Amino acid sequence: MSQLDNIFNILEKDEIALWKKKELPKEAILFKEGEECAEVGIVVEGQLVISSYSYGGKEIVYNLIGPGSMFGNNLLYADDKRYKGNVVAKKKTTLYLIHKTSLMKLLAQNPKFLEFFLSTASNKVKDLNARVRLLSFQVLEERLMFLIHENKGVLPYVSITSLASELGAERETLSRLVSRLSREGTIKKEKHRLIAL
Repeated sequence: MSQLDNIFNILEKDEIALWKKKELPKEAILFKEGEECAEVGIVVEGQLVISSYSYGGKEIVYNLIGPGSMFGNNLLYADDKRYKGNVVAKKKTTLYLIHKTSLMKLLAQNPKFLEFFLSTASNKVKDLNARVRLLSFQVLEERLMFLIHENKGVLPYVSITSLASELGAERETLSRLVSRLSREGTIKKEKHRLIAL
């Protein structure tokens, strides 16, 4: 059972009705950088990316959000509720959104959903701690291998460009590293996946 199934299995019909369904074509912008967050979302199908651009024009990827993942929950109750990057559909994406007012009602009346919501927030903090640790490695190979092992030995990625951005590296540098590690038998490269051997 997926995380998404778990979410909707703990909601009653009237609670599910609080969520509004939204379908986005590839490259559609859901929220713009600087826009205030007033809703929490859950991706059903597809993928969202939250990204911005450096002064030099380089894309900085803050987060990739896939099926079953919640977003906006870390901003909704923050002092600064503005998105730090554009929230964009990387491919055709279906998601559900719930407004803060309805979410408060849902959290107050459904203890199982409250537990899920708090668990999601805790896991996000854990992921951020892992990201800080990732970026503490000085050598790109160490960062890449750490990220692969953090994903249980199989690292999914959308593109080498987005993975390079996540690792804080140039695309060409990462591409050469992946080729070398593949030749050496350290990793296996499949379509959109790197696997530790």
